Amino acid sequence: MKATASFTLILLLCASCATREQTTSDEPDWEEVAKQLQQQDPKQVERTMLCTAEATAFFALLARGGHLPATPANIVDTFVVAPWPPTFSAKHPVTMRVEVELKDKTTGKQQYTIRQESKDTPWLMTEGWSIVNDSRSEKLPLPSDDIQKAISAAARESMKEEQKTD
Repeated sequence: MKATASFTLILLLCASCATREQTTSDEPDWEEVAKQLQQQDPKQVERTMLCTAEATAFFALLARGGHLPATPANIVDTFVVAPWPPTFSAKHPVTMRVEVELKDKTTGKQQYTIRQESKDTPWLMTEGWSIVNDSRSEKLPLPSDDIQKAISAAARESMKEEQKTD
């Protein structure tokens, strides 16, 4: 992933999550986001971007590969992965929140939490929920640890390959 794309990705994801926590508006306070970003260590922001990109690859492989037990691959529309709690400088152990939009907008959304204990350990889902009317309604089953570990390894490899081409 190119540095500019990564920078934009982390900026938008963190701003989006932070905004949802602070206001009811869907529009981030961009001045506040820019101010917070300027105060961060650039190396830590880059590490957070790479961590978020790997978490995104992990979830994409799970979702698009049909590995989410309650969610067929063809009903996932879009998803957003961001550090949780929102931050520009995620440190291990790191937790990411995944918000999933389904193609059938009347069925609500899904929300997953994924975690990585250290940079050398696999990503694992810790919980999943159906979201109806902005509230958790039903706990979702998770893929087996074996599947998650295999997918996490594949995500890590895909990130290494992508970095080689950049």
